[in-house]
Amino acid sequence: MEVLPTHKLLIRLCLLLPLHITSLLLVSSAYSPPNNYFINCGAQSNTKVNNTRDFVGDQDFLVGKGETVKNSNSLASSSPLYQTARIFKHPASYKFDINQVGTYIVRLYFFVFMSLYIDDLPIPRFNVSLVSRFSLLTKPQNYPY
Repeated sequence: MEVLPTHKLLIRLCLLLPLHITSLLLVSSAYSPPNNYFINCGAQSNTKVNNTRDFVGDQDFLVGKGETVKNSNSLASSSPLYQTARIFKHPASYKFDINQVGTYIVRLYFFVFMSLYIDDLPIPRFNVSLVSRFSLLTKPQNYPY
């Protein structure tokens, strides 16, 4: 049976694919953001998750007023991160000190729970704006990534 030239190319590409994936994994694992903020919304104290990351309460970063609520069914989630939340009835924001220009990753986790402390919020509503008051660099930057 004859192997066509296109099949030879396909075989070579398939052999190179694991090498390419490995190089991507190495590059992504080497990335370390200049600042790390692990925030536990509504928490009054720090929470350690999986013995690796310390999540701090959000009160030091909060600009505005929000109401803290607790999950009335603590068995619904085993993670301590999902035991508190913050309810905002007016616009509010969080402020973080950024020391370096660079790429930052924002990851949000949401978990719906019922709270005995809130009667006037029958339907959860989310309005999340991740970017505000930022400036675009006009000069090209050379970053090592």
